[in-house]
Amino acid sequence: MYRSSKDKFIEKLNTLLSEDPVLERFFEDDQNYIPELAMKAMELETDMTSALGSSELLPKTVKVTLYQQVIHYDSWLMNIDNRWAALAELVKRIAKITTRVLPEEEGVALRFANQAVDESPNLSLQQISNIFESRAWSLEGSATAIRSLQLKVLQPMVYSKLADRSLRRPLLVSLLVAGVPSDDMDFPLLYIIKDCGDKLQAAGYPRKSVKFMISQFGAADDATPFFSELRSNKEVADVVFVSSDPLDKRSAALEASETELDRWVRRSF
Repeated sequence: MYRSSKDKFIEKLNTLLSEDPVLERFFEDDQNYIPELAMKAMELETDMTSALGSSELLPKTVKVTLYQQVIHYDSWLMNIDNRWAALAELVKRIAKITTRVLPEEEGVALRFANQAVDESPNLSLQQISNIFESRAWSLEGSATAIRSLQLKVLQPMVYSKLADRSLRRPLLVSLLVAGVPSDDMDFPLLYIIKDCGDKLQAAGYPRKSVKFMISQFGAADDATPFFSELRSNKEVADVVFVSSDPLDKRSAALEASETELDRWVRRSF
């Protein structure tokens, strides 16, 4: 699909945008981003060490890359069963996948519910590696997962940009939780997701401008109804993907296969 000159790449990327109302809304008038992304995509296509440049994977990899990646996790139970180390490896691999065709100055946002880290929305793979390597698991506050999602992701990265229409890219929020968030009764995650869509729509943005990938990281026996409700709710089905089983159980397979991890990331689309 993409084996052609830079101009052909740009042409096909523009076709991809025209087929997706959300991406078209954000990028149709951007004269710089698409050419830079096209150059990176061409480099990936010729990288024989990665399956991501194949005709099957490259188009969706590019589509995922157009979304601002935000990885947010609830750190309360990450000290159990070596989850912190497993999480670090998973996050680094997600970042590697989602930054392969980004322009140089772009990156990934990382948010911890109860730890302060660099709040740049454009962390490089090396910066993310440094964050995990420079610290051990700890709790530095009492923020709950959903409250943290609101305060550290939705408010600064979405809602604060609606009034002046400065939301530059759509967001894909990977929300990693150990089980049912402790504040789900007071601030149900389903309500937060619906409210996000309402705010976007009221400001003239498509509801799909923010998508959520929700995954369990750790085994909590009481979490099954919570994830089942998220997975089956039709009101948010177009903006929510819920993984079928705990990611730490699948982490070995995901770490072993770049292709498998890429497929997992792309399922939200």
